[in-house]
Amino acid sequence: MQSTERPARIAANAHHGADLSHTGPDTPAGRYYRRFWVPVAELESIKPGRGKSVVVMGERVTVYRGESGVPHVIANLCAHRGTRLSTGWIEGECIRCVYHGWLYDAQGQCVEQPGETAGFADKIRVRSYPTQSWVGLIFAYFGEDEPPPLPQPGEWQKASLVENRNYLRQSNYLNSRENGSDWLHVRFTHRRSAFTDAGFNREIPEYDAVETDYGIRGYTRFSDGKYNVHHILLPFMSYNIIFDDVAGWVKQLGWRIPIDDENTQNYTVRLIEKSGPDLDRYLEDRQRYRDAAKDLPPAQFYVDACLNGEMHVDEVPLHHPQLVNIQDAVVLNAQPALHDRDDRLGRSDVEVILLRKLLAREIQANELNQPVKSWQWTEEQVVETGI
Repeated sequence: MQSTERPARIAANAHHGADLSHTGPDTPAGRYYRRFWVPVAELESIKPGRGKSVVVMGERVTVYRGESGVPHVIANLCAHRGTRLSTGWIEGECIRCVYHGWLYDAQGQCVEQPGETAGFADKIRVRSYPTQSWVGLIFAYFGEDEPPPLPQPGEWQKASLVENRNYLRQSNYLNSRENGSDWLHVRFTHRRSAFTDAGFNREIPEYDAVETDYGIRGYTRFSDGKYNVHHILLPFMSYNIIFDDVAGWVKQLGWRIPIDDENTQNYTVRLIEKSGPDLDRYLEDRQRYRDAAKDLPPAQFYVDACLNGEMHVDEVPLHHPQLVNIQDAVVLNAQPALHDRDDRLGRSDVEVILLRKLLAREIQANELNQPVKSWQWTEEQVVETGI
């Protein structure tokens, strides 16, 4: 037994010496992740002329949309007496503090201070962050240098319908990140789900993973010659063809973003490639699907009940729209962060092992001021999916 386990253990521990699961601003992983664009909110969750305080990688910031609807991200607190700017008023593209009326523009420059002498405002500036929006999400760049390009493949820009979904998971971000690279769990955790309808659960397949320019290309191969290819777009994203209960096979982008070291914000964007009557039928079917589930308890009710021993995950209704997320949360919310456990990884964990190696390599290179990969991707690079 020892001779077969030892190579996997050596590979699994390749991340030792690199802290992968803490992402605050003063941590190695946190400094590395701040070199990339990070989604901070869904665009529609903040109406034009409103603001919101959010936490990303242990750092609280203000996200607001000007009266024009353009999103902006600046510091959390007013420089005057330290109250939250998100509670203030939006005036044009500026935000006015609710405490004493100091007004800041989208670059964080204070432009007006009621009751103060002229010229004082010119000396006051809070931090602002480069901000963009894409596929219904607001992205910010938290790094110190010039931000890289934000990938925006044309296919997603021209889509007739892009669906946004998000959910909070009460676990370390790396747990969710690795779960997306763990395809054996589909056979067990999701044995009652759309994955079964799609044929993923008919047998335990073979797994493989290779490094690419954008991250990882993972392979799931079945004995009948069929296969599935899934793409890890480092450092935060994934790209898959997913079987949806209503839409069938759809293209899906996902982000697993640390809120802090115990909570993760998950964003999912699905490309619905339908038009005309087909799109109308899809929207009607989707609404019927929602109506059938509207009287069900929320996902967290089932997660808590399963973790408290009051229910088994197999008792969650099959038509609950969050079934797969509930199943994952039952597993992940009870799983300690990587820094608090000692995994025994095996051959089926080939993609998880590679993910840890790549993250450790890049984080360590960043700490040593050595070149790191840009992980840029295009639609053409991820066209291979298989079914």
